[in-house]
Amino acid sequence: MTPKTDKSRLPTWLLACSLVLGGMAANARAADAQPPVFVWHDLVTPDTASAKKFYGEVFGWTSRTGSDGSTAMDSQGKPVAAIYDSRATADRPATRAQWISAISSQDNDTLESEIKALGGSVLIPTKYLKDKGTQAVYRDPQGAVFSVLKPDKSYSAKDAVKDGEFFWQDLFVKDPTAASKFYVTLFGFEAHLADIEGLSRIVLSSANYSQAGIDVLPDDVQGAGWLPYVLVEDVPGTIKKALANGGKILIAPQAKLLNGNLAVVADPQGAVIGLINWVPKQQGAQP
Repeated sequence: MTPKTDKSRLPTWLLACSLVLGGMAANARAADAQPPVFVWHDLVTPDTASAKKFYGEVFGWTSRTGSDGSTAMDSQGKPVAAIYDSRATADRPATRAQWISAISSQDNDTLESEIKALGGSVLIPTKYLKDKGTQAVYRDPQGAVFSVLKPDKSYSAKDAVKDGEFFWQDLFVKDPTAASKFYVTLFGFEAHLADIEGLSRIVLSSANYSQAGIDVLPDDVQGAGWLPYVLVEDVPGTIKKALANGGKILIAPQAKLLNGNLAVVADPQGAVIGLINWVPKQQGAQP
């Protein structure tokens, strides 16, 4: 199968933004030296061996032991994620399998108090991880878990994305407007109302590139959360690989979702991840 051209992050003009949410960008704290970006993704799971096999078979990721003892996952030689054991230990309870998206920040020193002041909570305090950066894990006011990473390397909002890498994330909450205010205030994102192929939502952007969407939590889903998407060449083919390796389909491809180029699956331990095939010509982007 011939690989597609690298995809840039989605420029804000592509999303036909209807209006900037009143006052939100103006009320954001001063932007960091580098605009906020979703820079990393961690998987916490009770079965690291199974996760390594699943994601290796589905996305072609290779694994190695990270410097902090985690399992590092690479896509075509590029680090894309880390896997951490979520089983109970003497000093912490077990946690369910889930993906955690990391937002970049150059100012981790004051974030903890700001997050608490805005109604969020600290799950894992700030600590330095070798070859990764300074990271902490938080829960936002509506219950969604996210992390903040001051990375050892720099990232750009417009970095190109290849198949097998993380391309997008959606936040599902009961109150999208309140959630957008939380993330705008903390990180300096800009928030817009946008329409993507008929899917209306709030979009967070930085440096003129869209980073994530915020939508209403479906009635049949319990608990707010972030859903990261991996860019793939063939959504149906990737689903077949997921099923063959113990995964489940949560949202099958359908015409109303990017013309069948989007799906959501769960790995064998229940961690949820999205699949997306972004087709620039089809979606209205420049060729």
